Amino acid sequence: MFSVGVLVFFALIYYCILSSSIELSVFFDTMSIVFVLISYISLLLFTNSFKEFKNGIKVLFNSKIDLDIKEIRQSIDIFSLLFVSSFFISIIGMILGVIILLTLLSDPSSIGPAMAVIFLVLFYVALIDFIIICPAKYKLKKIEKKLSEN
Repeated sequence: MFSVGVLVFFALIYYCILSSSIELSVFFDTMSIVFVLISYISLLLFTNSFKEFKNGIKVLFNSKIDLDIKEIRQSIDIFSLLFVSSFFISIIGMILGVIILLTLLSDPSSIGPAMAVIFLVLFYVALIDFIIICPAKYKLKKIEKKLSEN
């Protein structure tokens, strides 16, 4: 069901982009994507939480989970941390984007694309939160509730 939800969501975004007659390539900025992904990876490295993250991702795609309650709670903790950190990743990305924008003020034609990059960081973080972090945390909490009732 998770995969179907993701496909429906991306179809909606694709439809919105097409109906506005804007090129799809406008929504791709390699540096913003790298910044967001490396920020999340860095957080997982700081906390040494790749195993807990991997367990949460498994929950999204599998209905049968062979984790104990302690592992589930650890995964919930890391997804909670990732969710809270999303705000700071967005803020740092925006600040970097504004700094870059301010260096380009002498060329008025570069202001629009620089502003777009600033908002793309927010867009990518929101996508990751909406598609991965929130659903994983929700499913983990459902599993935790079921296991704690037994």
